[in-house]
Formats: sequence, C-alpha cells, structure tokens
Amino acid sequence: MRFCLALAAAVGLLCCSAEASVLGDLLTQNPNENVDSINDNSRAVIFDRNGNDLLDVGDEIVGILQFERVNDVDPSPAGLFSIFALKVTGQRAFGDASIIEHGPIAGGEAHSLWSLLDPSLRPLPGSFNDWDNALFAILEIDELGNNDPKDPFSATNSDPTDDPLGIITNVLTAANGYSLGAILGFGSENDFFDTMPNVFAPLRIGDGQDPLLISEIQADDGGVQIVVESAGMSVLYHALGDIDLLSLGIRRPGPVSTPVTYHDVLLSPDGSIQTSTAEVPNWDLEDDTNFKIHIIPEPGTVALLVSMVTLLGLARGRRRSLRQQQD
Repeated sequence: MRFCLALAAAVGLLCCSAEASVLGDLLTQNPNENVDSINDNSRAVIFDRNGNDLLDVGDEIVGILQFERVNDVDPSPAGLFSIFALKVTGQRAFGDASIIEHGPIAGGEAHSLWSLLDPSLRPLPGSFNDWDNALFAILEIDELGNNDPKDPFSATNSDPTDDPLGIITNVLTAANGYSLGAILGFGSENDFFDTMPNVFAPLRIGDGQDPLLISEIQADDGGVQIVVESAGMSVLYHALGDIDLLSLGIRRPGPVSTPVTYHDVLLSPDGSIQTSTAEVPNWDLEDDTNFKIHIIPEPGTVALLVSMVTLLGLARGRRRSLRQQQD
C-alpha cells in the first residue's frame, strides 16, 4: 500500500511538472499518440503601411485567435487565445497569382507582438528576449463563462464600436486572469508563414489575380474564402512544463519538387482567411484553420520516473525479503 501511494505521488508530481497549464492538460504527451490538432477561429486587421491599397511588402496583419477545440475537445470553461502580429516580407510567383510571404514585426515597432502583449504577461528578459522573431503569443485563462467581458470574442467585445487593438490590449491582460502559455515564431532558417490564393474554389474578391486589393477584401462582407495558409514555426518559449517537441514535416506551398521541412508547430494548409462579416465590421479578416503540435515528456523526466519506479520496486522487494527472513 505504501508503495502504491509513493508511486502515485511520484507520478502525480511528474504530471504536474509536465502539464502545468490549460493547454498542457489538453495535449497528449505520448510519442505513440497522434499529432495534436488545435482548431482556431481568428480575427485580424490590416495596416496598409504604404497606403497603396495593396496587400504587399511592408503591410502588417495583427489580430487575435481563439482555440475552439483541442483534439476535438472544447476547452471550456477554460479559455485559450493568441495574439499574433505578421508583416508581409515578400511575394513569389505561383501560377497566375503569387504566394505572399509573412514574417515577424520587429520588437520595437508599434504593432509588434511585444508591443501588443500586456507587459505583465511578457516573460522576464532572462528567460526570453527574442521578440524580433516572435509571431504568436498563446494565452490562457482558467475560467471563462459564456458572453464573459474577459472574452475577446464575446458579444460584449464584438460591438461595432469596439476598436480591435483596444480589445487586444485591454481584454487580454494579466489583470483579467490571463497567463502566457507559449510564444511561437521563427527559430530556424526553415520556418515560414505563407498565404496563397484559394485555387480550389473560384474567388469573388477582385478578379482572383494579383494584386490583392485591401479595399476589395474590406468591402465584401459575405465571408468569402480568399486564401489558404501554410506555416512551419518554432516554439520560442513555453510554460508547458518539462516537455520536448517532435518535429513535424510539411511541404512549403510551391512546386512539387519543394522539399519537406520540419518544425515544432505547423499551420495546416487546409485553413482559410475569410472576409470580415457584418457582425465584426471593424476587423478586416476572419480565419478558421488548424495548428499541429506533438509534445512528449523530456527524456530526463521519463528517466526520473523510471528511476523512481525502480527504486520503489527495489525498496518493496527489500522489505519483502526482510519479512521473509523474519518469518
């Protein structure tokens, strides 16, 4: 009985270490399990930095997303959200259209992830300071009720008079109960974030060709699918406990000969960006796609558990041997 209690305590301590967050509790931590899938719903605004009405190099896309399901499990009453900040960094030809390449906004810029994130939620500089490569900050809150004013997607915070940046900076705060789960971005030379025209269905935005006019996106409130997204990113910082990430392979959009590259987190290419709807007129884009991630306990953590089990087993065997000698 003492052995069982001690083992349970050891396993409990290990699980607490490896699943120290809302997100960590929802992710599987077994190398033999399937890759975890996290479905999101997001809203974003476009900043036309050069004022030419084209979504092109230098323009910024900033927004929030809600993780609606993790492995088809609704995290409610907990909440999982993310702030993201992207900059158009280039374009490359793809048939009659082009693929738009995105990258991070430098940490000192007005719309960077660092500037949008509540200062109380930023990691200490000694634990993370790579803001120039950061794209997404994953946030979580333990309790979130329906139509909660602390929910950036609630009816309270979706009023047409609301300012998108105000929702990001005033609602997603430590004072409202949020904590930082992870920061995603570009941590390797293979990391990328691309959007490309939806080639699987006719486009109703302009003529479906380049250039992509921002005013045409904003003017169409029918929720039309415009582009598909594909990304491979690194976890730059996390508070998910003692975990490792298994690299996931993805082929960057482009020629068939494009090699597969490996990343901590994928944004699956079956998602879409849609035009803003009448319910959220101050946002330019809506999105519905999936993140992919596969975490496992760190080898050292697993070894610690094995050692604990072994030592407890030896102790149990020794006690049994002593009892037999006494008998």
